Amino acid sequence: MHLAPRCAWWTPFANLNGGTRTFEQLGGDGSKPEEEDVNRDAAIALWLFCVAVSLGVFVSIEHPLPSKLWKLPLALGLMGLVGIYFVETDLCAFGHRPLEWKPSDGDIRVRGSLALLTNNPYLAALNKKCCDCPKHAHEATEGSIHGRSRAVHKGSYPRQWCRAYASSSRLAFLD
Repeated sequence: MHLAPRCAWWTPFANLNGGTRTFEQLGGDGSKPEEEDVNRDAAIALWLFCVAVSLGVFVSIEHPLPSKLWKLPLALGLMGLVGIYFVETDLCAFGHRPLEWKPSDGDIRVRGSLALLTNNPYLAALNKKCCDCPKHAHEATEGSIHGRSRAVHKGSYPRQWCRAYASSSRLAFLD
């Protein structure tokens, strides 16, 4: 099972847009309904993670690496358990391209650092960083193209990452 609760309002950039999360108040100050909504998403995802682990079901939660979700006491407690893995990955290492990319543009990629909390040891194959692949340039994710936010695209999974995730999940299932 793969869980990806909404990441809006969890990253440091959210505070530039009126977010109220701090490291002292990870859930925010309660004044933003949007923050409360994503708090519920995260609580449900972490609860489902615990249920899946207790039943022996392979599960993962994905969120941006700089997300404050990873600082929640429950998430930190889960990270300390035997058989639970925290996998960091840079999507550019899996060929994540800008929306309008063409091969003639050269090796330009979008960097998106994310993390997985999982009980599937095979997902360690996703532990790949920018420096682990051939040299390439990064494109900023500000603004929009064709009416679509580039930041939204940053949150999508590149095909190579999806293939590695599926292959790792299959290996776990067959093991």
